[in-house]
Amino acid sequence: MRYSTYCTFAPQQRYLDYDRVKKQMYKVHQPHLQSGYLAEVRTERLRGDQEAPDWLLKYTPGRKARAEYHAFTGQIDQSGPAFQVAAGGDDPPGDALSEGSVETLDGMPVSTDAPASGVSRPDPVSLMPESRPQDDTAAQATRLIQDFRQRVHGVTAVPPQAKEIEHATRLIETHGQDFATFFVPFACQTARRSDFRPQVFGGLMRYEGQALAAYWQRQAKLAREAAEAAEAREARLRQAYEQERLAQLTVFRDGLSPEVQTALETQVCEEIMAAERIPRSVLGPRLKAELYDRLAVQAGVPTYEAWLRQREETSHG
Repeated sequence: MRYSTYCTFAPQQRYLDYDRVKKQMYKVHQPHLQSGYLAEVRTERLRGDQEAPDWLLKYTPGRKARAEYHAFTGQIDQSGPAFQVAAGGDDPPGDALSEGSVETLDGMPVSTDAPASGVSRPDPVSLMPESRPQDDTAAQATRLIQDFRQRVHGVTAVPPQAKEIEHATRLIETHGQDFATFFVPFACQTARRSDFRPQVFGGLMRYEGQALAAYWQRQAKLAREAAEAAEAREARLRQAYEQERLAQLTVFRDGLSPEVQTALETQVCEEIMAAERIPRSVLGPRLKAELYDRLAVQAGVPTYEAWLRQREETSHG
């Protein structure tokens, strides 16, 4: 999808420089990459006559998304290792200039030309069945129409009309398969609340705008909830680390003689005063923090990052 489309419907502030765009979308994408819903996100800059810079976001479905797709449709996901959505449908894949940015399962930007070290990108062969239709979009469009007919009329065997295929195809190519899958149940439910029973798939198109707003509100809500959960987890981990660190440092400090403790405190105090030209009376917490950092080095207490890696290795061991 286009970055501008996301900002319109999320709603989010739209930035015009890529560094801010990358940081903004990183926070949105990272929870979905970590959950396995997305395997990879690619960002490419669109070139053309746009008044403001815009970017095309390309997504590779992860294992979780493929499993949900299979559970919902009963079909194996045949979208290939990557799919893209250019909202508005007027920018084909070739009309994009790569910014050279990819977000992967580790959440870090890497080169588009080579995989990041230690990052295993999805294998296109392993993610697709041995045989696949010539026209995936047409097959997806047909499934959307069948879903509509099952929900509204209780039948699926009636062949879709050419106009219905046209509507469903435009929906997929404009907004993407994920939105199209969301759209059908949303539009059918909205139609029922309005006592409207559409006879053909095109009758749902009147709800496209409402569905877009609801879809992006849901996506933004999910992103906020994921970000809040990640922040809460980070806070818990930080607290656990600080408690362990303090306990180790206290044991190590108590094992030092009073003379060694006094000498170390005097040394640290003089170094801070000389470097920052401040009196000892105002050092307070700064002196304590610096002392603990020195003790941590002597005691071999791991940094927070090293502690996290050890924790992860233990949990996976």
